[in-house]
Amino acid sequence: MTSAGKSAESSSQQPSSSSSGALSKPTPKQEEIIKGFQKLRQEQHAMSEKVSEIKSQISEHKSVIAALEKVSEDRKCYRMVDQALVERKVADVLPELKLMKTNLENTVNMMQQQLEKKGSELVEYKSKHDIRIQGEQS
Repeated sequence: MTSAGKSAESSSQQPSSSSSGALSKPTPKQEEIIKGFQKLRQEQHAMSEKVSEIKSQISEHKSVIAALEKVSEDRKCYRMVDQALVERKVADVLPELKLMKTNLENTVNMMQQQLEKKGSELVEYKSKHDIRIQGEQS
């Protein structure tokens, strides 16, 4: 079987939908399938980037929590709230930071599950429409 492909916009990999004719320009239906595939890949990539960003925030929270746990609870500290710097006591800020870190961790876990589902959806879409990526082994 030969395949007709359209280049991916942001990648050197090219999805192609199989057809039984000679190498030719993709039909409108094939272009729609390719666009659907590329959309799924973009969604997966965006989710992956967001997970990385939140993991970075968790790391920052861990560092701040570790630093604040070493000082007196009566000590003053400053926290940025929107565009304002607010003076608070460590005893007030520390529980909030721990709660935020926990919430971020829960968000990452939820997003990773969604990312796995998106990956499964992508694989299913590829096999359903017989899409092959150029340079990828079968």
